[in-house]
Amino acid sequence: PDGTSEKTALPNVTVSSFTEDMDDHTIWVGTYSDGLFQMSSPHQYKAYNIGNGLSPTNNAWRVIADNSQHIWCASPIHPLVRLNTQTGQWEGMKDEQGDHIYGMDFRLDRRGNLLIASTYGLVIHDNKTGKTRRYTTNLSGTQEMKVKTAVALCYDAKRDLLLMGHKQGLTLF
Repeated sequence: PDGTSEKTALPNVTVSSFTEDMDDHTIWVGTYSDGLFQMSSPHQYKAYNIGNGLSPTNNAWRVIADNSQHIWCASPIHPLVRLNTQTGQWEGMKDEQGDHIYGMDFRLDRRGNLLIASTYGLVIHDNKTGKTRRYTTNLSGTQEMKVKTAVALCYDAKRDLLLMGHKQGLTLF
């Protein structure tokens, strides 16, 4: 590009995150309280919010596109939801105990699983099986995780390592 910039058609909203759907290169924009926006070009968007009936939440603080044609929306004040981009249908997500998941951050691992930093710690959604599990111990089950609330995630796909940020520092998982 030549260094020039222009304002997109997006209204004046507080953008908290965005992601690209790699299937059609659509940009999905999450906001703190104005819902989710689908940007098919810099001059065209579609709003998904409670007011127009196209979303169950206006809180899309973090958004991510997975490899199964879903857009996930998370916030610490509304349960995790995902949008099927093919059908336009929303689904609320719960863990294996039936608890809502309040997400702070998420990443996809190299297997396509969704790693979720939540108010309950680490939650992993297996996109192949559809199962969602909350982790409260290490993989062998011998150590209780000291962290019950995860705030941020950093995933290293090359080494398959996950760092969880929280109020006590960092935990390697």
